[in-house]
Formats: sequence, structure tokens, C-alpha cells
Amino acid sequence: PKALSEQTLNRLMRAVYAGNNLRDIAIVELLVGTGIRVGELLDLKVGDLELKPRSGDVTVRRGKHGSYREIPLTVEVRKVLDTYLKDHKGKSDREAPLWRGQRGAIETRSAVIRMLEKYAIAARIEPIGPHVLRHTFATRYLNANPGDLRGLVDQVDEL
Repeated sequence: PKALSEQTLNRLMRAVYAGNNLRDIAIVELLVGTGIRVGELLDLKVGDLELKPRSGDVTVRRGKHGSYREIPLTVEVRKVLDTYLKDHKGKSDREAPLWRGQRGAIETRSAVIRMLEKYAIAARIEPIGPHVLRHTFATRYLNANPGDLRGLVDQVDEL
């Protein structure tokens, strides 16, 4: 499986942050930091996030094959999501779609793919899709936790 090297990931993240769009930053950080699928990302509601000062998780209610799981969030991802939610118009409605654009909820994979392509061009890297970020998460997880395949599977619900 193709995963981004740390150097390439750093270039992508610099481009994303340079774009200064809180939603895009939150989406990319969540994809890289959790390994969730793009379909799972798009299904998220405001209430699926549990953000606390010292912990937090995201609940995937309908993963592949209808699976349910809670994924812990790193400090960095929690901070970005917290900042994003402060500007979210539907932050008080737990059932509101988490990802919103100028014309309403973001519901299509193509919107995420176009966003990633835009930042890949800005970072001067090859175009990437969201699944590459899923593999990047898995590679980084296994580098940090050698041999912990069970922990990885619990996080990503099968690759």
C-alpha cells in the first residue's frame, strides 16, 4: 500500500495550513490522525466528536460492513477540531453535519479528492487521494507501535 513519507506528509501539511481554511485543516488532520475512510469522514455529525482537555475521540457509527467504533484522537487533532468547531454554524446541534461548505454540507468524495489535489499541487507533490492518508496513518502507527497489528485493526476497522 502506498503511504506518504514523513517528508512528503510535512510538505502536504505545510500547504494545507498555508491555505488557512480551518475546515480543510481539520479534515486532513483527522484523516492522517485517525485513518478513517473518506465515507466515514463525510458521515460524521457534530455529536460524533467528544473533545475534552486531556482526551477525546471520534465515533464512527457506520463503518465498512456497518461497524461501529470509537477512535481516540491525538492532542494535535483535538486542538484543530476544537478550533474548527468554534466557527461551526451548527456546533450546538449534535446531529448537524460536521463538514460544511459555502453551499451546505459536504457530502461527496469528489469534494475531498479535489481539496487534496489542490493542496498536493501547492505542496508540489504527486496528487493523492484520501486512501493514501489512511495508509499513511497505518504506516505511522506501526512505526510508533511495532508489531501492534491488533491495535491498528481496532483503529482502522480492517485495511
